[in-house]
Amino acid sequence: MTVSADDRVAIAELLARHGHLFDDGELDRLDLLFTASVSYDVTAFGGGVLRGIEAIRSAALDVGDRNPVGHHVTNVVGAPPMWVAWSLLPDACQNDDPCRQLVVDEIWRALRVIEDADLIGEFDRVQAQIAPWIAMDPRRPYSDDAVSAGQTAMRAFIAGRRTYLEGAIAPPSE
Repeated sequence: MTVSADDRVAIAELLARHGHLFDDGELDRLDLLFTASVSYDVTAFGGGVLRGIEAIRSAALDVGDRNPVGHHVTNVVGAPPMWVAWSLLPDACQNDDPCRQLVVDEIWRALRVIEDADLIGEFDRVQAQIAPWIAMDPRRPYSDDAVSAGQTAMRAFIAGRRTYLEGAIAPPSE
């Protein structure tokens, strides 16, 4: 399965819209991001897997002012990240084994690209690089513990992708 340039642009726009809608509190517009059958995995943040748009909206409202602001995506590499591919997977494809396997194979291919890029090494490098700047920011509305917890959760998310996928989707057909 090849991801076209148009698909890459659409994915990048979807990711950007995700940040804006959540940051702006426009939770009544989540249908612009997700299908009704969405599974939104926030296990790394203690929220489990939210099923359906209303579950996502309710969880965001429950977190309230503790929701992080400033979501960003630095790259859409090679193929959609697995959660985007999965949430964009049309209902028709979920019931079509060959179609579903194409998506699964693309998810595994994307994981190989991510692993080859050594994102853990890059994460550690960037974390060390920005640490003094975070500590010096007098305007930050978060504590050192909150920064540390967020960084730990993000590192665990990156490091745990393969394990998560092995338990969540079929193996690649290759």
